[in-house]
Formats: sequence, structure tokens, C-alpha cells
Amino acid sequence: MTHLGTLFVIVLALAPSARAHGGAYRGPGTGAGDTVPGASSSTSSSSGTSSGSTAAGGVTTPAGPGTAAPTSSNPQPTPSTGAAAAGPGADLTRWQSWWGFNKDAYLGLRERVGAGGVVSGSDEAFLARREPTRDELLPTAEDLHKRVKPALRALLQSETNNDVLSGAIVALAKIGEEPGERAVAGWIAPFLAHPNQELAETAAVALGILGDARDVELLRAMLSGDLEAIRSRGAPLVSAPSERTRAFAAYGLGLVAHRCEGAARELAVESLVTWMSRSAASSSQSEVPVACVTALGLAPLPSDPLVPILSSSSAPERVASLEEQLQWLAFTLERRDLSPRVRAHVPIAMARLLKTQAGQASRSREVAVDRIVARLARDFDEVSEVRAGCVIALGRIGTASSDALDQRIRRSLCETYKSSRDAQFGYFALIALAQASSRPGPGSAPLSALDSGKEETRAWILAQLSDGASATRCYAALALGVLERGAADARAPQSAEVLAALRRALDAARSPDELGALALALGVARDGASVPILRRQLEEASDREARGHIAIALGLVGDRTSIARIQELVAKSKYHPELLRNAAIALGLLGDKEIVPQLVDMLRNSNSLAARAAVASALGLIGDRRSLEPLMAMAANREECTDLARAFAAVALGMCGDKELLPWNAKLAADANYRANTSTLYSPDTGTGILDIL
Repeated sequence: MTHLGTLFVIVLALAPSARAHGGAYRGPGTGAGDTVPGASSSTSSSSGTSSGSTAAGGVTTPAGPGTAAPTSSNPQPTPSTGAAAAGPGADLTRWQSWWGFNKDAYLGLRERVGAGGVVSGSDEAFLARREPTRDELLPTAEDLHKRVKPALRALLQSETNNDVLSGAIVALAKIGEEPGERAVAGWIAPFLAHPNQELAETAAVALGILGDARDVELLRAMLSGDLEAIRSRGAPLVSAPSERTRAFAAYGLGLVAHRCEGAARELAVESLVTWMSRSAASSSQSEVPVACVTALGLAPLPSDPLVPILSSSSAPERVASLEEQLQWLAFTLERRDLSPRVRAHVPIAMARLLKTQAGQASRSREVAVDRIVARLARDFDEVSEVRAGCVIALGRIGTASSDALDQRIRRSLCETYKSSRDAQFGYFALIALAQASSRPGPGSAPLSALDSGKEETRAWILAQLSDGASATRCYAALALGVLERGAADARAPQSAEVLAALRRALDAARSPDELGALALALGVARDGASVPILRRQLEEASDREARGHIAIALGLVGDRTSIARIQELVAKSKYHPELLRNAAIALGLLGDKEIVPQLVDMLRNSNSLAARAAVASALGLIGDRRSLEPLMAMAANREECTDLARAFAAVALGMCGDKELLPWNAKLAADANYRANTSTLYSPDTGTGILDIL
């Protein structure tokens, strides 16, 4: 049994069943071989095995879909991360992996659903009917705190199934406390001592999702293994927390610190740094060190311009400011006594902290860029995982400014793309270049650097779209979509040439991979002129994955005339849950008010677990208050619903009531170095990482 709390079911008729503890869809099918060697799971479920081959850069690609062995003699379709079963031979170098980790900010689904939209039908019908307002569409505080939370609390009190319990724990944390309330943490804390490993670690990260500053002390005690402090705060542990539970506690500290400032954040940072300084080098696994480094990237301390900038060969005596955090991370980046897998996440933590500085114009930014760019030089002896992290980090740090530092960042990304023998580095570099080139720099005209200079222009990325191999064209298309979306968001002119090139490529595309990537690129760019081509390709494409991505693209560009056609996809896709889910997302983006009752009816009448799980996930993603009653009824119905179906309903309730507009782990998933996995970060084979939890 593994954690549930899961967002999505992907079930292949030809694949064995797989269980997962709660997965946001993070990319295509990947098997155990995609996890960096040594990243193992300590869960109680049976672990899948696969044989694979070594790809460029020493990354293993699986021979087949990642699956766990059935835990029952009567196997049935069971929840998966969505990242765990796209098909034989899938690997993390595919563009779908990048999209799976980074899509949330581009979709902005719950915000668009809450803002309202249109009903299916003519403009006249739309104008004649009173449309629900934002407040009528989203669950109210009374809905969540007076109805949903008591229903989930009842599950914690009476339930024995671990999947249902896991789903309810995470759901309660996502809904959170009412002002002045202090109840949910008390309901969750006892599960830290649960004999089931998955429930214990779910409880640890749930306290982080809850985001209450008062839980920092408990999470700190869990990380350090202080049993007396743990017991005094409501968790009756009889032995020290496991490695996995401590890793989830570290992530929890970062999540709480991200939401809370002041003393709570300072204490969280101090706890993470102290553990790393005392224990990281002697740790036999990378789980806790990676969690600590990642968590630090979520918790920027106040800047202190008087702090002197030290060389990276020295660690600051204390970490009490943003500058000292960055110095400490720069020192950690160069620690060869740490696993490369740990250091691979340091540049991204630095980049996340740097984005908090006004204008990004700081001494620390220059020092960080120096350290990161140096590791990408051809003659620098650095391992591939760390180099990948450096490329991703530069995409977050760089801007389109014409100053020397930003020009250096963009030039380094171009050179990395040209010189790399590892295709993945090249793909990351294309995306990173687009990100850096679409972010306005301080004091400069938005995106002005794109119009001059031969090292970073739209034309340069366009050349990769025209001349590259198929996989390169897919990444180049997405990079161009990111670039043009950045221009639109910055209120700068979009390139007619780029958008026209993407339309031509989509019009001519026949490969399912290219169809999906090009469609999403135009959707991300919000190119309304692409609608006729998108609609034609939706009709002509036979590949279900491609059709789902085209539907999402139509949702992103706001093509209301496609609502009826996408509704048909939903109605006909109950045996194809990935397509069902993507089509439902598209309708949510289009503001279709009819989709929720339709999904509720499918949820009530479907006999397929796969369809029920996909429908529950779609209802949770859309977050319409009309789905609350049927989801609560399903979660409580032991007579007619399977435990896994009930668990999905609990998860969907948490998604509907989430206090955050983006999925809670989007802040960890965006620009994650998913090629340097630990099992507690991202585990596509078992769905037991923090990026797999819904």
C-alpha cells in the first residue's frame, strides 16, 4: 500500500497495476530506471523492477512503464502518479516531463474557473442567462469549514484504510484552519507516530502544507529526531523517525517557512542549516540533505546589504540574512564531501532565493552567477547532475536586461546548448534561455535584449525549430511559447514571425509528440490566430495524448466555439482517463458551467475505477462548489465505493478547497532538477515523492 492523496489515474490496458501515494501529473511514463541509482523507496509496498539502457549523460531509461507489483491477488486499475505509465520506452528526456513539472503556472486553472466564463451554446444564450459570479463558483468558507472539514475529520476518526486516511490528511491540510482556529494540526500530528510509514510521512508533509508557524517546532524536532520534543507536541513516537519521515519533515519546514515570515522562518532556516552542517556529510542516503537544500530555497530571509560577501570556500558563521543564505549555499555547492545528487539541487535553491530580491540587482546575484556559470565551462570537472541544476538555475536568475551579467547568462546557455553531448542539457538550455529572455530586467525596456545581439534572439531559437531533430523541435516549440508568453505578460509586443512559424509547424505536424508540443506552445503563447489549425488537428489526430494536449491548448487560447466538441471528448473518454482529464481541464479553462454536473453524473454512474478516479481528479482541479456534495457522499460510501475510489474523492475535496490557487507543490515542481531524483523528491516508479503527492 502506498500513499494516496492522488490527483490522477493513468491505467494502461497492457500495463500491470500500480499504486501511488498521491500524484500530480508530472510528465510521461517513467520507470524505476529513471530514478538516479541509489534513490530507493522505503515504503511498505512492493516495488516494481525494470531493466533499462543507459542514455546520454549516464541517465538510465526504462525498458517499460514504471509499475509496482500488484498488492492484491485480484489486481485492478489503481491510482498512479500520472507520471508512471505513459508507455514502453518512455523517459524523462521527453518534453512531456518538462511540461508535467512546469505546467501549473501556465494553466492557472483554479483562478480561471473562479473568475467565471461562458456556458455552452450561442452568444445569445450566454447573454440571456445569469452567470454565476466568482464567489458563487468557488467553495465558500462555510462550505469548507462547516461541511467538508467535518466530513474529512470523520474519516480520520473512523477509517482504517490507509489510502483513505492519507487522502483525508492531505485534504485537511490544504483546506487549512479558520482564523483563530487551532484544530487541524492536532488531528494530523498523531499520525506522525502511525506504524504505517506512508501515513507517518504524509502527516509530516501535511503539517508543511497546512503552513502554520506554530508547527515549526514539531517539524524541527522531527528533523533532528528529538523524541522528547516530538512527544511533548502531540506525536507519541516510540522510536526515532525514519529517514524518509525526516526528509518529509524537512520539506515541511520549507513549506511552513514559505508561508510564514519572521521568527518562524528564521527558526526553520536555522534548523535546516544546522542539520546539514552536522549530519549531511555522514548521511548514508541523500533523502534528507536534498530535502534540506530544497526547503532552504523556499525560505528567503530578509536582505542585509551590510553583510560582506565571502568567498565560496568559506561558510558564514551564521545564517541570518538572505546574503548569508546564498553564501552558505555557494559553499555547499563546492562541497565535494557531499553526494553530487545533493549538490545538484543547490543552484536551483540559490535561484529561487535570488528571485526574491528587488530587481535582482545585488552583489549576491553576481557571486551566485559566477559560481554557477563556472560549472558549465567545458574544462570544469563537474558531474552531470550538478551541471543540469546549473542550467535550470540560470533560466530562473537571468533576465532580458542588456547589462553584462545577464548577457553572460544568456551566452552561457547558448554555449551549453551548442557544446553539450547530453541531449537533456540542450533541452534544458533552450527552455532556460527562453525563460531568461522573457523576463524584463530592472530599468530596461521589456525584452529589449531579444532584439539585438547574436547570442540570444528569437531567430536563434526559431532555427532550432526548423533544423533540429524531432525531440529538439518539440523543446524549441515550447521555448518559443514560453518566450512569447513572457512578452505578453510583460506587455511587450509578441513576434508575428514566431507565432506564424509555430502555426505553420503545427499545420504540417503529424508526429503525436510534435502535435502536442506545438499545440501547447501556441496555447501558452495565447495565440488566438491558431484556433482553426488547433480545431482541425483535434479532429484529425488519432493519438489520445496529442488530442488531450490540443484540447488544453484550445482552452488556453479561449476558443469557446470548441466547448461542445471537447464535451464530446469527455463523454466518450471514460475508458481513457488521461484524455478525459485533459479534456475536462480544457473545459475548466473555457469556463464551461455544464462540465461539473456532467462529471458528477459520470462519477455517480461509472462502474470503472479508472474513470471514477479521473473524474474525481477533474472535479478537484476545476474546484466548483457543486462537486462538494457528491464527493463527500462518495468518500463516506463504504457499501458502494471501493476504498481507492473513496480515497480519490477525499483528495478531490482537498483540491476543491485548497487555500492556494496553484497546487501546493508547484513551488517545488517548477524548474525542479528532476534528473537528480531521490525517492522522497520524485519517484515515478512508486509515486512516493513529494512531487507525486497531490
